[in-house]
Amino acid sequence: MLFERYKDQVKYWMTFNEINNTLKLPYLAAGMVVADDANAPQRQYQAAHNMFVANALAVKACHEMIPGAKIGCMLSLSTAYPNTCRPEDVMETYQLRQRSLFFSDVMLRGRYPSYIDRKWEELGVQVQMEPGDFELIAQNTNDYLAFSYYMTSTHIAGMKIRSNTGGHVGADNPYLEKSKWGWPIDPVGLRFVCNELYDRYQKPMFIAENGLGTADTIDSDGRIRDTARMEYLKKHIEALQQAVADGCDIFGYTWWGPIDIVSAGTGEMEKRYGFIYVDKDNQGNGTLRRRKKDSFEYYKKVIASKRTGSGTSRRGLIKSKKIGAVFFKTTRKNTAHLEFFCVRVQHVQQLPQRNIDMISLILAKKDPFLCFLVMALGIVLVRCGIVRSRDSKVLSMISLYLVMPCVIISSFQVKYQPEILNGLLLALATAVLLHLVLIVVVGFLGKVLKLDGVEETSLIYSNAGNLIIPIVTAILGKEWVIYTSAFLSVQHFSAVEPC
Repeated sequence: MLFERYKDQVKYWMTFNEINNTLKLPYLAAGMVVADDANAPQRQYQAAHNMFVANALAVKACHEMIPGAKIGCMLSLSTAYPNTCRPEDVMETYQLRQRSLFFSDVMLRGRYPSYIDRKWEELGVQVQMEPGDFELIAQNTNDYLAFSYYMTSTHIAGMKIRSNTGGHVGADNPYLEKSKWGWPIDPVGLRFVCNELYDRYQKPMFIAENGLGTADTIDSDGRIRDTARMEYLKKHIEALQQAVADGCDIFGYTWWGPIDIVSAGTGEMEKRYGFIYVDKDNQGNGTLRRRKKDSFEYYKKVIASKRTGSGTSRRGLIKSKKIGAVFFKTTRKNTAHLEFFCVRVQHVQQLPQRNIDMISLILAKKDPFLCFLVMALGIVLVRCGIVRSRDSKVLSMISLYLVMPCVIISSFQVKYQPEILNGLLLALATAVLLHLVLIVVVGFLGKVLKLDGVEETSLIYSNAGNLIIPIVTAILGKEWVIYTSAFLSVQHFSAVEPC
């Protein structure tokens, strides 16, 4: 079973891909071929219920077999706007949205929403449910919501509902540009959807798919200048930053797709999404040779810089979790390989402890020039009389007794998770064990080497105050300070002389 095989390697899981497409594209979401007749809703909603039960069983098994793992549900949630402010357009657009949110309502809330009763009555749907189904679904809700987002559309009351792999196909929106394949480009819509979903569920979110399918050409110099793709990426990540600033809990983002493949929607190779160009056309002709597009190098810089594009200033440092990259590659010659990048987007802002952030920035970039520059700046300030040597004591006390406690307290301002508590207890136990070992060993060596009290103390207790927190922040991230505090607490407690 997958959980047994990968339990030590995979922390985040998802069940059905774009499960809400059971109503829109049943052959893709549920493996169903459904005739377009009056009985179609009955078969689709019955399949949906069976998938809800299967999802609940998977959630139960995951939590039992992999404590601390998270398992989410995944939907296609590109949204639709009312085409006008006509009440009929607004109301019908809202009901259209319920068709998709019905699935996440069940899997995240653990119960069937009240609005589905009227819908089933109107459609003549009678879903067969087994005893215990409701209890199983209620007790095994998903931990987070993953969704794909490509575009938005507009809806007019009474118009036929049509969908493709990008979402609802509605009326034209004159305020948005479109891709070569007619998909509206709407970064603000992504921010809107994130707020809509987080307000509704209050659960972490992961944007599992977002991308631009367009035609790419190879210039005479061999480069592929896909500026439209880079601009699309930049604007959508910026929209995510705005959503996080709005209060949305967004922990992940992945691009569709890292390498050109056959489009799931149109069956074309020419509709390209990737950062890597694959030499293949719609007729199957080509060598499968791969070329990096300009967007490849652009996204590399996004990941390496921990920022959201070349135009972001140093004030745009990631607040907490650092950007991560996941890379898979097959080495067989002349075969397309997968290069998959994942960016964790977090709220960006300028942190108050600027001196600590400067040290963190230097360490993170590992630039010796900046290190020497900061040291030289300190010398200049002292030589110019702006800072005197005796001021160092005051600055150290401010840092040790004011700044550092604030940083530690800030690190604890996180949502409770069992794995955080377990990690804190492990850090505490490790710190206690380490200090006990050091006290015993140094006590023995002190007698053998005839060390005085100062020498013994310097061997037991490290400079773990002003220095260790900036280092941990730079290398591991701000969220790791919570575990550092356990070590500091033990060191402080063991160093205090009894009265």
